[in-house]
Amino acid sequence: MNIIITGASRGIGYELVKLLSNNSSHKIFAVSRNKSKLDLLKNECETIQPATQVIPVACDLSSDDDIKSLITTIHQHT
Repeated sequence: MNIIITGASRGIGYELVKLLSNNSSHKIFAVSRNKSKLDLLKNECETIQPATQVIPVACDLSSDDDIKSLITTIHQHT
């Protein structure tokens, strides 16, 4: 299943990515403006489940260019 989670760098979004990443059949697009926190999240998920498919995507959802880049990334991985 392909899953997009916004606000993934902290709080509920962060914890939701961790929870869903336990199932390696999920491809999770973790979206946030903070790339470094997304990279830490991916590393944490890979420590828990090495076969996890967490794809960190730095994106400001108020930016049309960032949204276009997000869509491109999703298409590349699906």
